[in-house]
Parts: sequence; structure tokens; C-alpha cells
Amino acid sequence: MGSFKTFAIYAGAVIYFGGLIFAGIRMMSGRFQDAIPGLFGALFGAGVLGWGAGWIGTPARRLQMVPRLTHIS
Repeated sequence: MGSFKTFAIYAGAVIYFGGLIFAGIRMMSGRFQDAIPGLFGALFGAGVLGWGAGWIGTPARRLQMVPRLTHIS
């Protein structure tokens, strides 16, 4: 399970930086309209990096990370 989670983290980072590099090159060449897909790619990569790696794991571990509300009696 740990190696798959590591893969998800690395994949999200590669997608994120690839999108930023793609968008940066397009913006430097003056084609701002063509840079928009790269920015969305960076946003998608950030989502994979942040949420995707957090979803991988056993259900018991994910339940431990959910904050519980305490009731005052």
C-alpha cells in the first residue's frame, strides 16, 4: 500500500510541475490563450497530489484522521 501511495504522490508532482512548465513556456512566448490548459493541468496535478494520496489507505486509518465532535453533557 505504501508504494502505491508514493506513486500517487510522485505522479501528482510530475503532473503539477509539467503543467506549470507547459504554461510558463506558453506565457513567455506570448500565447496566453494556449497557456490555460497548462494551468488546468497544474490544478489537476495539485488535486492528485493533495487528495489522491490522502484517499489511499485502509478505511480504519482514514476514520482515525476524521476529527470527532465531542458532546458536552
